[in-house]
Amino acid sequence: MPSTTIENGVAVAGWVHNALTVGEANAWLWWWYNGTSTNEGLYNNGTDTKRHYTYGNYTKFVRPGYIRVDITGNSSTDLLLTAFKSPTDGTVVVVAINKGTAAVTVPISITGGTAPTMMTPTVTSSTQNLVAGTPVAVTSGTFQASLAATTVTTFVGK
Repeated sequence: MPSTTIENGVAVAGWVHNALTVGEANAWLWWWYNGTSTNEGLYNNGTDTKRHYTYGNYTKFVRPGYIRVDITGNSSTDLLLTAFKSPTDGTVVVVAINKGTAAVTVPISITGGTAPTMMTPTVTSSTQNLVAGTPVAVTSGTFQASLAATTVTTFVGK
């Protein structure tokens, strides 16, 4: 039976985060698209999975050529933050994974160049699949990230 839970999706997003930050990988590939006899696919036996969408929180927004940059704002072991910047157009992408069972609001600071004036969140949760939210203002390079429990949220600004 394919896993379609947000917990599974958050776990997969955590694997990507750890590969990029701890392992310093410069790419992440998912080899199974449709798992017909396993629970390994992004799409399994006609059932879409949350791992498909949380993986999309990275792949839809972090484009080839983007570079990983430092990020501040993480004060919880339940919160994983990864940031990227386009070297050509200045787009900033922050992927925030809230593994916890409680919602959190954290300040995230963007350093190293001109910060965007707004960051637009896109959320994957137990009930949402890559749903765009209301843009958040960036003031003096910092924005307040409101993260629901057990979610993956990608913030994009230019």
